Amino acid sequence: MPNERRPLEVTLCQTLLECRLDFIERGDRTTDEIYDSVSNLYPHLCDNEYLCPHHGDRPSYKPEWHHVVRDVLNRLKTETTVIQHIQHRKWYFGEIINL
Repeated sequence: MPNERRPLEVTLCQTLLECRLDFIERGDRTTDEIYDSVSNLYPHLCDNEYLCPHHGDRPSYKPEWHHVVRDVLNRLKTETTVIQHIQHRKWYFGEIINL
């Protein structure tokens, strides 16, 4: 049974989906660059002390909010052509066109 997210991670997810990650600089970005941008803009929603609980007995050294960011990226890549997954840990953010 998957672990439910805490309210903090739920809020982060909703916030990132609402803004559609439009604060990320256009062009090729690594996941680390994206994490940095998210934590700089929303430090109050990024708890580095709460590590990923999804790996059962295996220890995880990544904060759970990293999973939230990757989930949002994967969701937005299917909903828009602005965000594309290029290769492992690399994303492309295209131009936003207002019609």
